[in-house]
Amino acid sequence: MAKTETKIQSLTASQEQAIETYVNKWIKLGLTTTQKTQSEAEEDWEMFQKLIMGREKPAPVYLLQSPAKCWEAIKKITNTKETFVWPYFDCQFWAGFCSFYDFFNVEVGIKFDKKTQKAFDLFKRCQTYGMVFPLDQACVVCQPFTEIHLNKEGQLHCENGPAISYGGDNEIYALNGVVVPKELVMTPAEKLIVKDLFKETNVEIRREFIRKVGMEMVLDKLKTKVLDKKNDYKLFYELLSVELSPEITNARYLK
Repeated sequence: MAKTETKIQSLTASQEQAIETYVNKWIKLGLTTTQKTQSEAEEDWEMFQKLIMGREKPAPVYLLQSPAKCWEAIKKITNTKETFVWPYFDCQFWAGFCSFYDFFNVEVGIKFDKKTQKAFDLFKRCQTYGMVFPLDQACVVCQPFTEIHLNKEGQLHCENGPAISYGGDNEIYALNGVVVPKELVMTPAEKLIVKDLFKETNVEIRREFIRKVGMEMVLDKLKTKVLDKKNDYKLFYELLSVELSPEITNARYLK
């Protein structure tokens, strides 16, 4: 008898309610900063090479602190001077993928055959690392980041240090989801040079600069001229001409 397949037309109310649980579970796993041991890495990635990559004899596993250290090791192992390339599997950044299949596997009852289920369970376990480069000579594995900071909206954000760091390597500085220069984060607002704002061509970085120092300070540091104003009990405004740079001497700002 031919095997029949049942199509799922909709989720039950309880299944829909469970979605948030899986989202939160895998966001937490995707943002993990829990560092792995060498023995854990060897167990997970030797099995990964055998089960998922089909290698009879797995390459030795090297667990390193950061993407930078991984790539330096890879260049030595392969005797290459290539710039960084994306890894075979970027692990914790696949949390959304795992969330989707984990939900349907457990809550909806979509079953895999034994081999696929075993591979998926291993895949989920390996998701809590940073990234992996399974070369022929060596399997180079990166730890997850040691710190990550988000704002209430879930955007990368830290006002006094890196938003992401791998033990001091590969630091990423970000404000409200915008990757910015380190100096913008680490320099106190009152010490930022306002005229540097207008050298920046990225409008999102300029926005975060203004958000940090405040528009009042920006205007205070620039030459301005009142073109028009109104001040009564219903409305107050000033239309200003602002000298942003030698090239832009008459920008308009409505205060």
